[in-house]
Amino acid sequence: MFLPLCAQSLQLHIEPGASGKDGSMEVALESPAGKEPLALQWEFSFPAPIQIEPGQAMAGPAAEGAQKSIRCAIQVNYRGAKNQVCRCILAGGLRPIPDGSVATVKYHVIQKTRPGKYEIGLKKAIAVTGENKKTPIKDSQAQISVSK
Repeated sequence: MFLPLCAQSLQLHIEPGASGKDGSMEVALESPAGKEPLALQWEFSFPAPIQIEPGQAMAGPAAEGAQKSIRCAIQVNYRGAKNQVCRCILAGGLRPIPDGSVATVKYHVIQKTRPGKYEIGLKKAIAVTGENKKTPIKDSQAQISVSK
């Protein structure tokens, strides 16, 4: 008999701003009891019309309660990939990160962007446990809707 593997998951939620051209992305963590990570790393993958503001990334309430801080940076696109990448690392302190909102990152839609839906990916996520074990986390995605 095989038991299903219990793993962490990160969900991406889009919160549009009042202007329709800006907003924020919230990252939420879910972990099985006793498997809460000490640190997290992930990448946002996003199309050129969407601009992420890495310097304004903020730790969410769950991460702040565990005394974590966040750093995000746009990665250099040496290969000419279609999408841009922003890597985030959430770490610090010795407390595990409980379930809930772990990060908020602002975005802005550049002017003259065509109306439509633009996919944002949360990829290459890794959870680090107290034993310094790295566990990959399944990719997730969300869409930003751009109106006229």
